Amino acid sequence: MSLPTPDHIDRLSVWAVRYALGRRTYAVADVVDVLSRNVACLSANSKAVIVRDITEAEKRGGLGMECDSVEWRRLREVLSR
Repeated sequence: MSLPTPDHIDRLSVWAVRYALGRRTYAVADVVDVLSRNVACLSANSKAVIVRDITEAEKRGGLGMECDSVEWRRLREVLSR
């Protein structure tokens, strides 16, 4: 079994965000929680892509339910530091 490379982690993180954005599911809280606790594992480029994706979804009104919108905004803040 091989361990994931930093590139794998970056890609999986972006994919997870794109999958969960706008959905009404527990996946939102899980994705935001895991990424918030593992920010140091993400490249600057992946952070920027995720922040951009969240911002674009927000402009389209696509952050999901209010509880999910709060989570996405929190993640954007964490990744923007």
